[in-house]
Amino acid sequence: MKPDATVKRVLRIFTVRNLGVLALITLLLAGSALTAYYVVMNSENAGPGILLTINLYDISVEEKKLVDVTSKILKNPDVLMYLEINAITPSSLESEEAALTMTKITAKPKKTVFIRLDKLLEISREWISIYSLREGNPEETYSGLIIRLFIYNGSSGDILFEAYDSITYKPVEITREKSIRVTMSLVRDSLKPIKLYVEHAIVRQYEVLLLQASIEEFGKGIEPSGRCGIWWIERELVTLIGPANLTTQLPSDYFNNPNGVLYVKTPVLIVSNPLSLSGVVGASINIGISQGNVGVYPTLTSGAILNSTASGLIPNVKLWRGSGFTWGGSTYYFGYNAVVEPLQSKWIWIWTRPMFAIYKVYRVTCTGRGSELIRVYIRDDAESAIYDVLTSGLQIVGGMNDGLPHDNLMRMFFNGTELINPKIPNTMLADGILQPREYMAFELIFPYFDVCESDFEVGIPVGAAAALAVCIGLGYGPNTPACLAAIKFSSAFQVSISAQGPSIRISGNIVNHGMYDGRGYNVSEVVYMSISQYQYKSNTCYYNVPAGIYFRLE
Repeated sequence: MKPDATVKRVLRIFTVRNLGVLALITLLLAGSALTAYYVVMNSENAGPGILLTINLYDISVEEKKLVDVTSKILKNPDVLMYLEINAITPSSLESEEAALTMTKITAKPKKTVFIRLDKLLEISREWISIYSLREGNPEETYSGLIIRLFIYNGSSGDILFEAYDSITYKPVEITREKSIRVTMSLVRDSLKPIKLYVEHAIVRQYEVLLLQASIEEFGKGIEPSGRCGIWWIERELVTLIGPANLTTQLPSDYFNNPNGVLYVKTPVLIVSNPLSLSGVVGASINIGISQGNVGVYPTLTSGAILNSTASGLIPNVKLWRGSGFTWGGSTYYFGYNAVVEPLQSKWIWIWTRPMFAIYKVYRVTCTGRGSELIRVYIRDDAESAIYDVLTSGLQIVGGMNDGLPHDNLMRMFFNGTELINPKIPNTMLADGILQPREYMAFELIFPYFDVCESDFEVGIPVGAAAALAVCIGLGYGPNTPACLAAIKFSSAFQVSISAQGPSIRISGNIVNHGMYDGRGYNVSEVVYMSISQYQYKSNTCYYNVPAGIYFRLE
């Protein structure tokens, strides 16, 4: 664009009232050309929205490095971009189980694009109202967005790059007229960005203009016949399971309904001491750290999910932890201790709003005059998340119960997990056994599983709850091969409640007290833990995740 044209476009967007101070910036360009740009220094905000910068890379096997192909891909006139952004919402704004789709847009891609999201301001104000009602600190509380991105060839329908991930934002910053700046680095054939940078910042209208980052939906207003020969991406929600879907499967005391919002008891620690000749077992968990943030990350996957389950097969997919919290904060704390005698079990829980969703992804075009649509199935997306955690002041609300969680929930839990006997080098659990008075700290257990340093800690079994209703949601008959496969798949989903950063951990321990206060025996205890039957992926690294967290000592 010529400088004069840019100046005219900049000036056109401002009224006399908000012109403010004009600064003349003189730039020396290549050669000896001197070009003057007028930039408005006191301009209107462009937000609320997202300023998204995309970097695209191929892997050079020969040179063993990443090759930047951003310009090459985006300059191709056939390349299009599909972008979908879903916000985690307070249920007062949307039905209880729903995340709000704020945008679904197909556009000509650019390295940097600005997507205005007016609904995000309303969502943020509602979240702040809820945080304040609970006497929490809006300055230190977070919510999340789920982003689904495809960069593809509109002529052939071939997908070139894609992303499926979560980002964290502070609602209070959105109410201050800030936008979210996101820089996303993608590698071909990987759905999770290799690098994701997120910050809050004011984005000015002139900045969007000078970056040429404004985006318009491709084909908007074009009759269907004009779209024939071009492929479009469609993402269709198949089922979404939340607390309301579980009320017929769990007792009434598993639910809490403050201010008309339904929460469900969600396990964070389960301890079983089933033998009579056993020591007294102690266990504790502490969520919250003095410096840093604690939150819940979603779990995501994509693949031939519904085609597999419909055939009675377990989907062959890899799961990954999202990059950002769907709920979190830096001022919330929770802690409980359990003393579990022989022949006893106990479980510690918190009130949450767990959600599980499956989407179908298609590419779509038309024939003739647009009267006949052609839909080609690509794959399915599945996501599991906690949309909200109930708090009061600075504390996460929860408790402890005797026994195990309800039989229905535990049956689903064991469907998607397997028991292992962890043997952690250089610890008291090096042989997989705790002798009387020996203990094991969670801070040493988590790295044993998280070999990829992905920051996966306490695996909350959201999938086990979803499995209670997944067959109804997918229209599968009870006890059919399709239903059993869907249960096996969904029940394996664990979402991580973690302290942010690989060197910061949620704390807790498991201890064999032996004989304690005249109860139990001084005998050794073999320690078993549950892990998800699916491995999780972090870049090219794979790891197992603890589920429950469930301990069984024998």
